[in-house]
Amino acid sequence: MISRQQAVVYYASTRRKRYFSMRAAINAEAKAIILNRYPNEPFESDTGHFYSIEIDEPLRYSKLHRRLTRIIKGAYKKSPMACKSNHRGDRCERSEI
Repeated sequence: MISRQQAVVYYASTRRKRYFSMRAAINAEAKAIILNRYPNEPFESDTGHFYSIEIDEPLRYSKLHRRLTRIIKGAYKKSPMACKSNHRGDRCERSEI
């Protein structure tokens, strides 16, 4: 039997996608921000080279990713979207993230 259900999803605005877990949304958002700042360069057939920060500079990429995830998570915790409200919508309690 098919039924309609509601679920909490997290929207990563830079990726324009929805995720079921906050961690996945934060990771996708951080990766999108990094790749916007350091885009992948296409493969050059004459030299055989291309650039990807994930492949060419893995330590720098992991450091940037760690820092951005921490910043994004902190910004989410401070946002009004991070609070749970009851069904009437008159009271807002902070959620535990």
